[in-house]
Amino acid sequence: MNVLDVVFVYELSGTQMVRWHSRRHAHDPFQFELHYFLGGEGSFTNGSERYTIRPGQLFLSHPGEVHEIHPEGSSLTYYALLFDAEEDELLRSGLETHALKRGFPFDLGLNERGFFEGIKNDFTLPDRYVRLAASHRLAAFLLDLISGTEPAERRRRYDVHVERAIGLFQEYVFERRTLREICTELEITEAHLIRLFKRTMGTTPMKYSQHVKMETATSLLLNTTMSIKEISWKLGFASQYHFSRRFKSFSGASPSDYRTNYYVSNPNDYHVRVLKRAIET
Repeated sequence: MNVLDVVFVYELSGTQMVRWHSRRHAHDPFQFELHYFLGGEGSFTNGSERYTIRPGQLFLSHPGEVHEIHPEGSSLTYYALLFDAEEDELLRSGLETHALKRGFPFDLGLNERGFFEGIKNDFTLPDRYVRLAASHRLAAFLLDLISGTEPAERRRRYDVHVERAIGLFQEYVFERRTLREICTELEITEAHLIRLFKRTMGTTPMKYSQHVKMETATSLLLNTTMSIKEISWKLGFASQYHFSRRFKSFSGASPSDYRTNYYVSNPNDYHVRVLKRAIET
Protein backbone atom coordinates (compact mmCIF):
# COMPACT_ATOMS: atom_id res chain seq x y z
CA MET A 1 0.00 0.00 0.00
CA ASN A 2 1.36 3.38 -1.00
CA VAL A 3 0.30 6.85 0.08
CA LEU A 4 -0.04 8.93 -3.09
CA ASP A 5 -1.12 12.28 -1.72
CA VAL A 6 -2.14 13.93 1.55
CA VAL A 7 -3.48 17.44 1.91
CA PHE A 8 -4.93 19.44 4.79
CA VAL A 9 -7.42 22.10 3.74
CA TYR A 10 -8.20 24.84 6.24
CA GLU A 11 -11.59 26.49 5.65
CA LEU A 12 -12.24 25.64 2.02
CA SER A 13 -12.93 28.97 0.35
CA GLY A 14 -11.85 31.10 -2.58
CA THR A 15 -12.64 30.50 -6.24
CA GLN A 16 -9.61 28.40 -7.19
CA MET A 17 -9.61 26.27 -4.05
CA VAL A 18 -13.33 25.55 -4.28
CA ARG A 19 -13.09 24.69 -7.97
CA TRP A 20 -10.23 22.23 -7.40
CA HIS A 21 -11.20 20.58 -4.11
CA SER A 22 -14.93 20.35 -4.72
CA ARG A 23 -14.68 19.02 -8.27
CA ARG A 24 -16.74 15.93 -9.12
CA HIS A 25 -14.26 13.15 -9.85
CA ALA A 26 -13.24 9.52 -9.36
CA HIS A 27 -9.86 7.84 -9.01
CA ASP A 28 -8.02 5.18 -10.97
CA PRO A 29 -8.24 1.40 -10.33
CA PHE A 30 -6.79 0.36 -6.94
CA GLN A 31 -6.85 3.99 -5.69
CA PHE A 32 -8.88 4.85 -2.58
CA GLU A 33 -9.39 8.24 -0.93
CA LEU A 34 -10.16 9.14 2.66
CA HIS A 35 -11.81 12.41 3.66
CA TYR A 36 -11.67 13.32 7.36
CA PHE A 37 -13.77 16.42 8.12
CA LEU A 38 -12.92 18.62 11.11
CA GLY A 39 -15.24 21.59 10.81
CA GLY A 40 -17.51 23.73 8.68
CA GLU A 41 -20.79 23.07 6.89
CA GLY A 42 -21.60 21.23 3.71
CA SER A 43 -22.34 17.83 2.26
CA PHE A 44 -20.36 15.04 0.64
CA THR A 45 -21.51 12.94 -2.32
CA ASN A 46 -20.01 9.45 -2.43
CA GLY A 47 -21.32 7.29 -5.22
CA SER A 48 -25.11 7.47 -5.21
CA GLU A 49 -25.38 8.80 -1.64
CA ARG A 50 -25.18 12.38 -0.37
CA TYR A 51 -24.35 13.00 3.30
CA THR A 52 -24.53 16.07 5.52
CA ILE A 53 -21.02 16.60 6.87
CA ARG A 54 -20.44 16.55 10.63
CA PRO A 55 -17.09 17.29 12.32
CA GLY A 56 -15.18 14.09 13.05
CA GLN A 57 -16.61 12.06 10.15
CA LEU A 58 -14.43 9.83 7.97
CA PHE A 59 -15.45 8.89 4.40
CA LEU A 60 -13.87 6.34 2.07
CA SER A 61 -14.20 6.61 -1.72
CA HIS A 62 -13.44 3.46 -3.72
CA PRO A 63 -11.71 3.23 -7.11
CA GLY A 64 -14.01 4.60 -9.81
CA GLU A 65 -16.52 5.88 -7.24
CA VAL A 66 -17.55 9.43 -8.10
CA HIS A 67 -17.35 11.79 -5.13
CA GLU A 68 -17.76 15.51 -4.59
CA ILE A 69 -17.58 18.03 -1.74
CA HIS A 70 -20.36 20.62 -1.50
CA PRO A 71 -19.28 23.52 0.77
CA GLU A 72 -22.19 25.36 2.36
CA GLY A 73 -22.28 28.10 4.98
CA SER A 74 -19.09 28.21 7.05
CA SER A 75 -15.95 27.00 5.27
CA LEU A 76 -14.90 23.35 5.50
CA THR A 77 -11.71 22.09 7.15
CA TYR A 78 -10.56 18.56 6.39
CA TYR A 79 -7.85 16.08 5.41
CA ALA A 80 -7.90 14.27 2.07
CA LEU A 81 -5.65 11.23 1.73
CA LEU A 82 -5.20 9.26 -1.51
CA PHE A 83 -3.58 5.81 -1.46
CA ASP A 84 -2.98 2.86 -3.80
CA ALA A 85 -3.73 -0.68 -2.60
CA GLU A 86 -2.80 -2.56 -5.79
CA GLU A 87 0.01 -4.53 -4.12
CA ASP A 88 -1.90 -5.34 -0.92
CA GLU A 89 -4.62 -7.82 -1.87
CA LEU A 90 -5.66 -8.53 1.73
CA LEU A 91 -6.15 -4.84 2.54
CA ARG A 92 -7.91 -4.20 -0.75
CA SER A 93 -10.34 -7.08 -0.32
CA GLY A 94 -11.09 -5.91 3.20
CA LEU A 95 -11.83 -2.37 2.04
CA GLU A 96 -14.22 -3.72 -0.58
CA THR A 97 -16.38 -5.79 1.76
CA HIS A 98 -20.02 -4.81 1.94
CA ALA A 99 -19.96 -4.69 5.75
CA LEU A 100 -17.17 -2.11 5.79
CA LYS A 101 -18.77 0.02 3.10
CA ARG A 102 -21.97 0.07 5.13
CA GLY A 103 -20.02 1.36 8.14
CA PHE A 104 -19.03 4.61 6.46
CA PRO A 105 -19.05 7.39 7.31
CA PHE A 106 -17.25 6.53 10.55
CA ASP A 107 -17.60 8.96 13.45
CA LEU A 108 -14.00 9.29 14.63
CA GLY A 109 -14.35 12.51 16.60
CA LEU A 110 -11.76 15.27 16.33
CA ASN A 111 -8.93 13.61 18.24
CA GLU A 112 -7.66 11.67 15.21
CA ARG A 113 -6.39 14.82 13.53
CA GLY A 114 -2.99 14.14 15.08
CA PHE A 115 -2.80 10.80 13.29
CA PHE A 116 -3.58 12.34 9.89
CA GLU A 117 -1.24 15.23 10.63
CA GLY A 118 1.61 12.78 11.20
CA ILE A 119 0.92 10.92 7.96
CA LYS A 120 0.84 14.20 6.04
CA ASN A 121 4.07 15.53 7.52
CA ASP A 122 5.96 12.28 6.87
CA PHE A 123 4.62 12.13 3.31
CA THR A 124 6.25 15.47 2.49
CA LEU A 125 9.72 14.39 3.66
CA PRO A 126 12.19 13.03 1.08
CA ASP A 127 13.32 10.11 3.28
CA ARG A 128 11.76 7.00 1.68
CA TYR A 129 11.92 5.05 4.94
CA VAL A 130 9.90 7.72 6.73
CA ARG A 131 7.35 7.69 3.93
CA LEU A 132 7.16 3.89 4.03
CA ALA A 133 6.60 3.99 7.79
CA ALA A 134 3.71 6.41 7.22
CA SER A 135 2.18 3.99 4.71
CA HIS A 136 2.41 1.13 7.24
CA ARG A 137 0.76 3.24 9.95
CA LEU A 138 -2.09 4.04 7.58
CA ALA A 139 -2.45 0.35 6.66
CA ALA A 140 -2.68 -0.57 10.35
CA PHE A 141 -5.34 2.12 10.87
CA LEU A 142 -7.40 0.76 7.96
CA LEU A 143 -7.03 -2.84 9.10
CA ASP A 144 -8.40 -1.82 12.51
CA LEU A 145 -11.47 -0.38 10.75
CA ILE A 146 -11.88 -3.53 8.66
CA SER A 147 -11.60 -5.89 11.62
CA GLY A 148 -13.90 -3.77 13.76
CA THR A 149 -11.29 -3.41 16.49
CA GLU A 150 -10.06 -0.23 18.09
CA PRO A 151 -6.62 0.01 19.70
CA ALA A 152 -6.75 0.61 23.45
CA GLU A 153 -4.77 3.84 23.16
CA ARG A 154 -7.41 5.25 20.80
CA ARG A 155 -10.25 4.33 23.16
CA ARG A 156 -8.52 6.02 26.07
CA ARG A 157 -7.98 9.25 24.14
CA TYR A 158 -11.59 10.41 23.78
CA ASP A 159 -12.89 13.09 26.12
CA VAL A 160 -15.69 15.53 25.35
CA HIS A 161 -13.91 18.52 26.93
CA VAL A 162 -10.74 17.78 24.98
CA GLU A 163 -12.68 17.48 21.73
CA ARG A 164 -14.49 20.76 22.36
CA ALA A 165 -11.20 22.48 23.24
CA ILE A 166 -9.63 21.24 19.99
CA GLY A 167 -12.60 22.69 18.11
CA LEU A 168 -12.05 26.05 19.82
CA PHE A 169 -8.33 25.99 19.00
CA GLN A 170 -9.28 25.58 15.34
CA GLU A 171 -11.95 28.29 15.52
CA TYR A 172 -9.52 30.78 17.08
CA VAL A 173 -6.42 29.75 15.16
CA PHE A 174 -5.84 33.31 13.91
CA GLU A 175 -6.61 34.92 17.26
CA ARG A 176 -4.74 35.21 20.54
CA ARG A 177 -6.69 33.31 23.18
CA THR A 178 -5.42 32.44 26.63
CA LEU A 179 -5.99 29.12 28.37
CA ARG A 180 -8.22 30.94 30.84
CA GLU A 181 -10.45 32.24 28.02
CA ILE A 182 -10.73 28.74 26.51
CA CYS A 183 -11.61 27.23 29.89
CA THR A 184 -14.22 29.92 30.50
CA GLU A 185 -16.01 28.84 27.32
CA LEU A 186 -15.72 25.19 28.34
CA GLU A 187 -16.87 25.99 31.91
CA ILE A 188 -14.05 23.98 33.49
CA THR A 189 -10.91 24.96 35.38
CA GLU A 190 -7.52 25.38 33.74
CA ALA A 191 -6.00 22.68 35.95
CA HIS A 192 -8.70 20.20 34.97
CA LEU A 193 -8.25 20.80 31.21
CA ILE A 194 -4.48 20.44 31.56
CA ARG A 195 -4.96 17.08 33.32
CA LEU A 196 -7.37 15.90 30.62
CA PHE A 197 -5.00 16.85 27.80
CA LYS A 198 -2.02 15.19 29.42
CA ARG A 199 -4.03 12.01 29.99
CA THR A 200 -5.67 11.81 26.56
CA MET A 201 -3.28 13.61 24.22
CA GLY A 202 0.05 13.39 26.03
CA THR A 203 0.61 17.15 25.93
CA THR A 204 -0.72 20.41 27.37
CA PRO A 205 -3.63 22.37 25.87
CA MET A 206 -1.53 25.33 24.74
CA LYS A 207 1.13 23.10 23.17
CA TYR A 208 -1.66 21.38 21.27
CA SER A 209 -2.98 24.80 20.25
CA GLN A 210 0.42 25.49 18.68
CA HIS A 211 0.11 22.18 16.80
CA VAL A 212 -3.20 23.38 15.37
CA LYS A 213 -1.51 26.61 14.23
CA MET A 214 1.26 24.63 12.53
CA GLU A 215 -1.28 22.32 10.95
CA THR A 216 -3.08 25.37 9.56
CA ALA A 217 0.24 26.71 8.31
CA THR A 218 0.66 23.61 6.14
CA SER A 219 -2.69 24.35 4.48
CA LEU A 220 -1.75 27.98 3.86
CA LEU A 221 1.59 26.91 2.37
CA LEU A 222 0.01 24.44 -0.05
CA ASN A 223 -3.36 26.01 -0.81
CA THR A 224 -2.60 29.73 -1.07
CA THR A 225 -0.09 32.05 -2.69
CA MET A 226 0.66 33.76 0.62
CA SER A 227 4.33 34.37 1.32
CA ILE A 228 5.93 32.78 4.37
CA LYS A 229 6.13 36.21 5.98
CA GLU A 230 2.40 36.73 5.44
CA ILE A 231 1.58 33.31 6.90
CA SER A 232 3.70 33.94 9.98
CA TRP A 233 1.95 37.27 10.54
CA LYS A 234 -1.54 35.80 9.99
CA LEU A 235 -0.87 33.10 12.61
CA GLY A 236 0.29 35.67 15.15
CA PHE A 237 4.03 35.01 15.26
CA ALA A 238 6.33 37.86 16.25
CA SER A 239 8.67 37.22 13.32
CA GLN A 240 9.14 35.03 10.26
CA TYR A 241 12.24 33.55 11.91
CA HIS A 242 10.26 32.46 14.97
CA PHE A 243 7.56 30.93 12.78
CA SER A 244 10.07 29.10 10.55
CA ARG A 245 11.90 27.64 13.54
CA ARG A 246 8.65 26.42 15.11
CA PHE A 247 7.42 25.03 11.79
CA LYS A 248 10.62 23.05 11.18
CA SER A 249 10.38 21.54 14.65
CA PHE A 250 6.78 20.55 13.86
CA SER A 251 7.17 19.15 10.33
CA GLY A 252 10.86 18.31 9.96
CA ALA A 253 11.29 20.84 7.14
CA SER A 254 11.43 24.61 6.78
CA PRO A 255 8.29 26.28 5.39
CA SER A 256 9.95 26.86 2.00
CA ASP A 257 11.25 23.27 1.81
CA TYR A 258 7.86 21.90 2.90
CA ARG A 259 6.14 23.79 0.08
CA THR A 260 8.75 22.81 -2.50
CA ASN A 261 8.94 19.14 -1.45
CA TYR A 262 5.18 18.73 -1.74
CA TYR A 263 4.96 20.28 -5.18
CA VAL A 264 7.90 18.25 -6.47
CA SER A 265 6.43 14.94 -5.25
CA ASN A 266 2.78 15.66 -6.02
CA PRO A 267 1.65 13.66 -9.06
CA ASN A 268 -1.28 15.84 -10.09
CA ASP A 269 0.29 19.26 -10.75
CA TYR A 270 -1.68 20.48 -7.74
CA HIS A 271 0.14 23.80 -7.52
CA VAL A 272 -0.50 24.60 -11.19
CA ARG A 273 -4.22 23.95 -10.86
CA VAL A 274 -4.73 25.75 -7.56
CA LEU A 275 -2.11 28.46 -7.24
CA LYS A 276 -1.74 29.33 -10.94
CA ARG A 277 1.74 30.67 -10.49
CA ALA A 278 5.25 29.55 -9.53
CA ILE A 279 6.14 28.43 -6.03
CA GLU A 280 6.92 31.26 -3.66
CA THR A 281 9.85 30.75 -1.31
